[in-house]
Amino acid sequence: MAKPGRNGVGTIRQLIEERIGCDGVTESHLEDEFRALVATSSIPMPQPQYVLRDARDEFVCRSDFAYPDRRALIELDSEAYHMDPRSFRADRVKQNRAHSLGWTVYRFTWHQVIYEPDTVLRTLALKTQQSPSRRFSTPCSISHYPLRSKGFDGPALRHSSRPLVSFRIL
Repeated sequence: MAKPGRNGVGTIRQLIEERIGCDGVTESHLEDEFRALVATSSIPMPQPQYVLRDARDEFVCRSDFAYPDRRALIELDSEAYHMDPRSFRADRVKQNRAHSLGWTVYRFTWHQVIYEPDTVLRTLALKTQQSPSRRFSTPCSISHYPLRSKGFDGPALRHSSRPLVSFRIL
């Protein structure tokens, strides 16, 4: 999206991010989609890239998102990065360590975030005790980070039928 010669993209990106509660600290397209989904609801935005530490302040894990006050971690699992044996085992170790400290771990897949968004929102609403009502008619999605996989450094490519950016500023 943003390229030299495209005046105003940085300004509008900042306004959109402020409006929907984004701070640009996601690491994947799925995380961007999840954040955009939560932004369409009345559910509070979870903290991204949360580092969980134990009582001795030792590192336990880093989660995609968290509601620290509710002791809830949110992991977003794409098949591309979480189905190989090593990642699968590491995810279970991470989840078990969090459980042992009294945290609940919610796992959502690409398919759930993209094609079953109301199920994701209902699950989060139960934990946050918020109504999952949607504020926007269509989820918004902002993809502006460079992809770090397979040597691709361009803007993120969409893998769903929804438009790249669809939002209504209220």
